[in-house]
Amino acid sequence: MRRLPLLVLSSALLLHVAVVTPAQKSPRPPAVTLPAKHGGTILVEHNAEDGTTTVRLEAMLLLVEYAAAKSQLSLAASFKQSERAPTPEFVNLILFSHSPKCRFPPQTSLHLLLDGAPLELKFQPDSSTTATLTTMETVTVYVPKAEGVLWVQREIEESGVCTESLAATVTPRTLAKLAGSKSAAAKVGTTTFKLPAHTLAALRDLAGRINSKQ
Repeated sequence: MRRLPLLVLSSALLLHVAVVTPAQKSPRPPAVTLPAKHGGTILVEHNAEDGTTTVRLEAMLLLVEYAAAKSQLSLAASFKQSERAPTPEFVNLILFSHSPKCRFPPQTSLHLLLDGAPLELKFQPDSSTTATLTTMETVTVYVPKAEGVLWVQREIEESGVCTESLAATVTPRTLAKLAGSKSAAAKVGTTTFKLPAHTLAALRDLAGRINSKQ
C-alpha cells in the first residue's frame, strides 16, 4: 500500500473525497479566480457532475527565514458545498513547510491561540481509510470525522531540505472564530508563528463565502 503524493493528498482533502473515483471522462471547467484586496488568491471551481462547488484560498506565506538556507511556512484553506448542503461540515486548513530542518512531529497536534484563548486541534489516528484505484493500486484516503489534525507528511529532498504538510479540519464556526480574531498564533511541535493581518483578512473572506452562491 502506498500513500498519495503530497499534492494529490492535498487535493483529495480539499475536495472532501471520501472515496477515490475514476478519472473524469470530460475535463472540468477551469477554476474562477475571485478578486481580493487582502493579497491572497481565492479560486472557485464548480463540478457540474455532482453539483458541488469548491472554494479554495491558495497558500499564503506565514513565515520566511533567510538564515543558512531559505525557510518557508505557508497556509492554505478550502471548503466544499452544494445546494443540498450549503454549509460544509468541515473547512480544511493545510500548513506547508519547506525548511532545512523538519518542523512537524509525527501525529502532532496543532495549537492555536486566538485572542489569548487556547484551542487544540488533536491528531485523529482513525481519520484514514483505504481505497482501490482503477489501476488496482491501494491508496490511503483521509476522511475528516471531527475537528483535528488528519495527517502529517514529510519528504527529505536530495539537498537535505525537509518538505512537509500538515492537514487539519475545523468547523465553519471555528473558522469564523479564527478569522475574526484580532490576534492569532499557532504552535506545531516547537515551531511557533503568528497569522499576519492580511492572512486573517483572507480567511475572513473565505469564511464569508460559506452559504453564499459563488
